[in-house]
Amino acid sequence: MKKRSLTAIVAALALVLPLSACSAWFEPPVANSEPTGEEVAAELEPYYSQVLEWTDCGNDMQCTMVEAPLSWADPAGDTINLSLVRQQATSGNAMGSLLVNPGGPGGSGVDLIKDSIDYATSETLQQNFDIVGFDPRGVGESTPVSCYDDPAQ
Repeated sequence: MKKRSLTAIVAALALVLPLSACSAWFEPPVANSEPTGEEVAAELEPYYSQVLEWTDCGNDMQCTMVEAPLSWADPAGDTINLSLVRQQATSGNAMGSLLVNPGGPGGSGVDLIKDSIDYATSETLQQNFDIVGFDPRGVGESTPVSCYDDPAQ
């Protein structure tokens, strides 16, 4: 019986030890609000280099606005603002951020996270990730959609 136990332990160690050397590969990046530093086209740089300034918006939530081009086909053209809300990981040690899409059309991700985070995500996700919701263009606190009266426009 002792020989079997020792053989099982050695076999388990033989499988686990090589994987432990690769554990950093499995570790997610540290969550923050800083730009990633990735290279992008010059006309997209203003959007990718934004530093988000989160402010308290009640119930352990933080809010901010992010600027985006009205049309990604014309990033130098008009811009819009998108409203974001986040609940930081309840463990205090976020593995990253989880962006929750409210669905739609017309769904507010800000309201979904503020009012129904337990419906949108599990307790385990809330412990391990910053949960981020957003209002798409034309919804909630994001830039409203402008409609034209003239069909030619």
